[in-house]
Formats: sequence, structure tokens, C-alpha cells
Amino acid sequence: MSKKRNHQYTLIERIFDQRFRARVPLNATMSEKWIQLNGGTYVSGDEYWNEKINQQWQDCYLTISKMVDYARKGVPISILRFQDTKTIYDSIEAYLAHAEVVFSGMYDPAAYSDTLEDLVDLDRLANVIYKHAKFYEPLQPTGSNFINMLRGWGGMSMLGSQPLSDVKEDIHKRERTGMEDLFASFIDPDRLPVEEKKDPFKDLEDLV
Repeated sequence: MSKKRNHQYTLIERIFDQRFRARVPLNATMSEKWIQLNGGTYVSGDEYWNEKINQQWQDCYLTISKMVDYARKGVPISILRFQDTKTIYDSIEAYLAHAEVVFSGMYDPAAYSDTLEDLVDLDRLANVIYKHAKFYEPLQPTGSNFINMLRGWGGMSMLGSQPLSDVKEDIHKRERTGMEDLFASFIDPDRLPVEEKKDPFKDLEDLV
């Protein structure tokens, strides 16, 4: 049964139950069982048309958890509603923040290595989503806090003719500080940092 439109999702439901309109390659939606029951997938016998078949996309609804599963397999994902990227990102951030508190208080977090690996991949997905979600975050004033404070007091002050509300950062340069290395360190303190490993999520840069 689907959730009502105004349903307030819990933290866990936001990752595993809440669904978002998306698009993935058609072949990615066919499970091994489905292929067996339906006698396989369509093949034309021509390399060009086989490639065209593989490029067909299917509209669907995905949970964040399912997005991670697809990303692990290198399956491209397209989020159809651009504004959903902010909701997805906020849900991931809230879930990761809670997980950080939980695992930081554990005596032996490495005993839950499978869960930690899931959190590492979830954080990688957040890095990709953030490249789009950040455009829905409020812009922040640039410059020193002291100068901005004076601008805020005076509005149009002797510091310049720009009021505080017009002094904005370049949002394209905003970067996310991820937690991948933190969760990975719970598994193995000597684990290589992110930049020294092949990132299987790199091909998802054009998520939207």
C-alpha cells in the first residue's frame, strides 16, 4: 500500500520506503527471475540495434536504497524532478548524521562492517546528489563575518552600496564535506582514503 501524499516519513522510511520519480535503463529493471520466466531478453542479431535496445530507458519510482543498489552496479540513474534532489540529499544527510552518532558510541563498530559499507556507498551517492541539490540551498553572504555584520546593521553602509542580501557566494563552488572516510575508518583504520581508490560512483555525475 502506498503512503499518503502528506505522510510524514521516519528517518528509516526516508531511505527505504519513500520513492522518487526516476528513469533507468530498461534492462536494469529486469530481474534474473523475470528474464527466466519470459524466455530471456530481446536481441535483434544486429550490433547497432542491440546497442539501441540497451539504451532504452524506463520510468519508475525508486527509493534511495534502490538508487544505491543501482549505482553499485554502474547503472545510470536520472531523477525526473530536479527539486527532488534536495529532498533526497537532506534524507541521506540526516540518516548519515544519525549513523555517525550510533557508530561513534560503539565498542566494536567493525562487527557491523556490512552496514558500514552500505553507509560508505550512501555517502558516495550523496556526493553526486549534492552537485544538484546545492542549488536549492539558501545562498550565504560572502566576506568576513565582521564586514557582513556591519553591512547587516547599515543595509546601505559606508562599506559599499551593496546591501547584505545582495552579497552572495558563488554556489557553483560550494563543496560537500563527506563522511565516507569516517565510516570506512570504523571498518579498518588503515583503509586507503577516497582519492586513492577507484570510485564506482564516479559515472553517476550526470544524475539529473
